[in-house]
Amino acid sequence: MKKFSLILVIVVLALLWGGGQALYTVIKNPEPLTMTCEEYAKQRPDREWVKLTDCALVIPEAAFIGHSSITQVYVPVVPGAVNFYEDNPKVSLVLNSRDEGLRQTVRKLIDLDKVTDEAKIEEFMVDHYDDLFPRRNIEGTVKFGIELDSDERKQLSGLSGYLAKNFVIVADGEAPDLKLALIMFGAGIALALLLAWLWLRPGRHRESA
Repeated sequence: MKKFSLILVIVVLALLWGGGQALYTVIKNPEPLTMTCEEYAKQRPDREWVKLTDCALVIPEAAFIGHSSITQVYVPVVPGAVNFYEDNPKVSLVLNSRDEGLRQTVRKLIDLDKVTDEAKIEEFMVDHYDDLFPRRNIEGTVKFGIELDSDERKQLSGLSGYLAKNFVIVADGEAPDLKLALIMFGAGIALALLLAWLWLRPGRHRESA
């Protein structure tokens, strides 16, 4: 019984924390904050739902999850006017995406590592330049708190020296979800009441004895 109660306490805390954080995000972000990628890199506003315009993705420097099948990618993002390899900027934004097109491009780069012909490699880079460095707008939510995997940040920090120490990860295409937040928070409250009843119900102490 004690083990079950402990598990229930952990679940309650997780639901209340996650649901409370999700509600906070919904209330704080009724609509996405729109600005350019360059402005975001300079100002870093205190908002979790953003729409960033004039961004450039640097696919050749992307990290990914998966081996035989890539499930998601982490792509450095710079302002559209920045030349990544000439300007050597510190990257303050990483896009976490499950986009099929981005995953396919990363897979092609992995396959390219097996090619030894320098001419073919150069030809591929020229022919696929727009796929490797796509210009696009980005809309999504900034990962923080319970959503942010510390191991995830540590892994990305160790990939290369191009990431700024305070970089953020934006979940591609995600938006604050009021329904999910209410479900999580409500479930946390319901389980908390159940836990209280289990501890305070008549006869509990006789059972324990």
